[in-house]
Amino acid sequence: MITLGLASPALAEYLLPSRLRSNLVNRPVDVDFLGLETFLPLLHTTFRARSANSAGTGMTLIEAVDRTRVPEPGQPVLETFSLLFWSGTNRYLPQETYVFQHNEIGEFPLFIVPVNRRRRFPVYEAVFNRFA
Repeated sequence: MITLGLASPALAEYLLPSRLRSNLVNRPVDVDFLGLETFLPLLHTTFRARSANSAGTGMTLIEAVDRTRVPEPGQPVLETFSLLFWSGTNRYLPQETYVFQHNEIGEFPLFIVPVNRRRRFPVYEAVFNRFA
C-alpha cells in the first residue's frame, strides 16, 4: 500500500510522476500530513465517509477552526483544530472512525463524534490535537 503525504493536488502535480497522479482520490493519505491549511480551501465541499459496515454517506465540511493556544512557558506547542461536518441526511452515524474520501486529497481515517442531534440533519465533529 502506498501512503501519500500530499496535502493538495497541486503538490501532487508538481511532485508525482504522471503515472502516479491518476487516481489520487483512491490513495490513502497519512492523516499526520493533513493540517488546518489542508481543510480551509475545502470548506463547503463534500467528503464521502464510510465505515466497515456502511456503503458511505456524503458529509459537507461546514467549519474548520484553529483552536491552538499559546502554551505556558516550557510547555510544548500543540496544533489544535476542529472540523464540523453536516451529513445532509437524517440517518444518525455513531461516533466511530470512518474512512473519509475527498477528490482533492484522497482517503484518510477520521474519528468523528455527533455534536448536535437536535437538528433534522446531524452535525459531526473531528478534533485534532498533536505536537506542532
